[in-house]
Formats: sequence, structure tokens, C-alpha cells
Amino acid sequence: ARAAPGEPTPQDVEAMVAKLAERMDKQPPGNVADLEGWVMLGRSYAVMQRYPEASRAFARALQLAPGDAQVLVDQADVLAMQQGGNLLGEPLRLIEQALQSDPSNLKALALAGTAAFDRKDYAAAIGYWGRARAGAPQDSEFARSLEQSIADARAAAGGRLASASVGTGASAAAPAAA
Repeated sequence: ARAAPGEPTPQDVEAMVAKLAERMDKQPPGNVADLEGWVMLGRSYAVMQRYPEASRAFARALQLAPGDAQVLVDQADVLAMQQGGNLLGEPLRLIEQALQSDPSNLKALALAGTAAFDRKDYAAAIGYWGRARAGAPQDSEFARSLEQSIADARAAAGGRLASASVGTGASAAAPAAA
């Protein structure tokens, strides 16, 4: 039964994604025009929590656009999900590469902040999240989430960090040069 008239059911979504996957698999490798299709397929699989398939789709997209910051960070996200949410290793390397390509990528900044927080580098976490907050749409759920994350990092640091560090992009928050 449909939840609402005209809304696709989960089975409809599965069928659409399967059809897109079939179409993409038939494309000759290296067709740059198919970047959007691989990204769409990867994001569809990610929403469905089919992370290995999402990762394969993003890997194909990265073959077409190796330095694309958004694809790099989408791939990092699904790899981390396959590791139980752990950003260490390959996910963090991809996040750093994304930030080198696009230092203002909001998802990369947010994930880099999470990785810093997880390793208890609260100053770096606040720096990344502050930069993301500065670029996030005002009054959005994303902005509110970042504000809460910044508050959590300050609390975890036990008040040792000055509030002036937020949004400065201090060197502690900058990714290492390649």
C-alpha cells in the first residue's frame, strides 16, 4: 500500500535504482558525461544504506573526476559507514583531499570536525565546525547541528578553548599538505 497517492513505494525506489544501475553498468568506462549518473547512483545506494554498492558507484565517479571534492567526501562518508562510522584511515585521507580541492566544502568540514573530535582534538574540531557554520544556511538544521557540535567540543575541552577560536580556520584545523 502506498503511503500517499503519487508517492513512490520503497519497491518503486528499489526498481528505479536497479534500472539506473543497469544503465550505468552498460556505459563504456571513462565517459565523463556519466559522472552525474554515478554520483546519483552512489547517493541513492547511500540513502538505502547499501554502502558497498554506494562506494563502488562513487569509485567510478572518482575515475571520471578524481579531484571532485563532493564526490571525495561522499565516498569518505560511505567508507566510514562501512567501518561503523569510523572516519580513520581512508575516509580521513579522502576528506583531507576534498578540503585541499575545496577548502569551503561544508560536508568535508563537518566530517573533518567529527574526526578531530573523535581523536579529542577539540580545538581543531571547533575550527572545522566553525568554518562550516560560517558557510551553512542561516537557521538551517545543519547550522543548528554545527552549533551544538561546537558547544559539545567546548564542553569536552573543559572550557580550555577560547570562543574566539570558532571560525578562525586555525592551522590546527587545516589539513596537511599533500
